[in-house]
Amino acid sequence: MTLIMFSSFVILTTITAAQANQCPDGGECASHDVSPNVVVSMLQTKLQTNVLGGAAEAAASEAPDATKSLDKKTLQLQSLAENPSSILTELSEMVSRGEAPSFDLVDGIKSIVLDALSGLQPLRVASDQVTKDYLDAIQLCNDQSKTEEANIEQSDQRSVSDARSLHSACRDAESSMYEHNLTNPDSYCNKLGKFIHEATPLNMPSGMDRASSVKILAAATTSKWCATSSLSQLDNGCTAKEEELKSQRADCLGKQQSFEGLFCLWKYALQANCKALSTCHSNAVAAYSDHVGKTRTLVEKWDMETAALEKILCFCNVWRNETDEQDNRSQHNATQFDVCKTQTHTPVPMDYGTPAEKVTCLLTSVANHPGTSNFVTQEYGSFDDFVLPTVPCVQATTAAPSTASPTTTQATTAPPTTAVPTTTQAYTLVRSGYCSNTPLLRVYDGNSDNPGDTYEESVQACGMACAQQHQPTDGDWGTFGTPDVFSVETAANHPSYMGRCYCGKMATCTFPDHGATFNTYKLEAR
Repeated sequence: MTLIMFSSFVILTTITAAQANQCPDGGECASHDVSPNVVVSMLQTKLQTNVLGGAAEAAASEAPDATKSLDKKTLQLQSLAENPSSILTELSEMVSRGEAPSFDLVDGIKSIVLDALSGLQPLRVASDQVTKDYLDAIQLCNDQSKTEEANIEQSDQRSVSDARSLHSACRDAESSMYEHNLTNPDSYCNKLGKFIHEATPLNMPSGMDRASSVKILAAATTSKWCATSSLSQLDNGCTAKEEELKSQRADCLGKQQSFEGLFCLWKYALQANCKALSTCHSNAVAAYSDHVGKTRTLVEKWDMETAALEKILCFCNVWRNETDEQDNRSQHNATQFDVCKTQTHTPVPMDYGTPAEKVTCLLTSVANHPGTSNFVTQEYGSFDDFVLPTVPCVQATTAAPSTASPTTTQATTAPPTTAVPTTTQAYTLVRSGYCSNTPLLRVYDGNSDNPGDTYEESVQACGMACAQQHQPTDGDWGTFGTPDVFSVETAANHPSYMGRCYCGKMATCTFPDHGATFNTYKLEAR
C-alpha cells in the first residue's frame, strides 16, 4: 500500500507541475525547466525507498555467499540517478553475469516501471494541450484583429462615409449657387454684370442746343437701365447672393475639415489594428516556437526513458517466467533475454500542429489619405475648384523629447502656399508642460469635443486641428498667426479635460507650472 501511495503521489506531482507551469498567455511557464530525467529519477527514488531499502537487505542476510555479490551490486542502484539508462545498464550487466534478483525485487521493479510508463502518457497529453493553447493564442491574434476591423468599419469608416456625403452635398450646392450667379440669365449678378459690360457711353451730338441736350439727358436717366431704383435692386440682389455663397463656402470648409479629420482618425485606427496584429502574432509565434523547441528536447528524453523502461519490464517478465523454488529466484536462461536485448521502441510522434498564418490586414482603403497626391482626385474630383488645400494627417515620430529650453528662433514669415500639400505632417514630443502664448488659441476644450477616443487619438486630432486651423473655442486665428507646436492635456487628474488642445508658437511661449499635466508637441513636415 505504501508503494502504491508513494508512486501515485510522485506521478501526480510530476503531471501537475508540467500542466500548471506551461502557459502561452504570459503567465509563469516553469514547465520548460522540468527535468528530462524526471521519470527515471522517480523510478530510482522508488527503488531506493520501497524496494532496495528492505528487500535487498533481507536477501543479503539470507542468500548464500554466491548471491551476496548480486545483492551488494543491487544495492548500488541507489546511486544510479545521473542518466535515463543507468538502471537498464545495471540490469543488463546482471543478465550478462547470469545473476537473477529475488522475485520480491523483480515484482517491486516491475510495479514501479508500470507506474512510470503509465505516468508518461499523461505528461504527453498535458504537453499536447499546452501546444494547442499556444496555437489557439496565435489564432486569437487573428480573430481579435478581424473583430477590431469589423468594429472600425461600423464606427470610424461609417463616420467617414457620412462626413463625405455631407461635404459632397455641400460642395454641390456651392457649385450650383456659384454657377447660378455667374451664368443664369435671371440672376441679379448676371444681369448687373451684363449691364456693366454692355452699357454704351452716352454721347451728346456736337452743336446741339441746350434744350435738346436736356431732353436727351432726361430720357436717359428715366430709362430701364439707368433708373436709380433698377440699378440699386440689381446691386442689392447680387450682393445678397454673394453673401449666401460666402456663407455656403464657410459651411463647406467646416465640413471639409471634419471629413478630413475623421478620415485621418479612420486611418490611425486601421494602422493601430494592423500594428497590434503584427505584434500579437509575432509574439505568439515566438512563444509557440520556443515551447515546441523545448518540448522536442523533452520528448526525446521521454522516448529514451520509455525505451529503457520497456526493456527493464522485458527483463522482469523473463525473470518471472522461470522459478527456482529453492531460493525464490528466477532460473536464469541467457537465451530468453535475447528478445529483450534486441527489443526496439517506436516513439509515438507528437503533433505540434501548424501555427495560423497572420491574416491579411489591409490599408488600401486609406492609402489615398489627406496629404497624398491622389486624395484630392479621389475625393474632390467633381468639385476640386471649390475645396481648400488639404492638411495632411499627422504622424507620430519616435524621437525622444528634448530637455533643452525652448529656442527663440523666429518663425518663418513666408506667405502660406495655396498648392495642395504633398508632404505629411509629423509631431515630436518636445517636453511636458503647456506652451502658453498671448494671445492664446484653444481648438478643443476636452473629451467633449476632441474626437479622439484615446489619448493618442486626442493628440492626433489636436495636431491636425492646429495644422488645419479649425474653428477655435477660444482665441482668433486672425490675431494668433501660424502655430508650430500644440499642447494636449493628459487628464492625469481630470479625465473630462483629456484632449484639451492649445495651438502654440514655440518662439514666444512660456511653460507655467500649472500646465504640468500637458504635453507639448512640435509640428514638422516630413
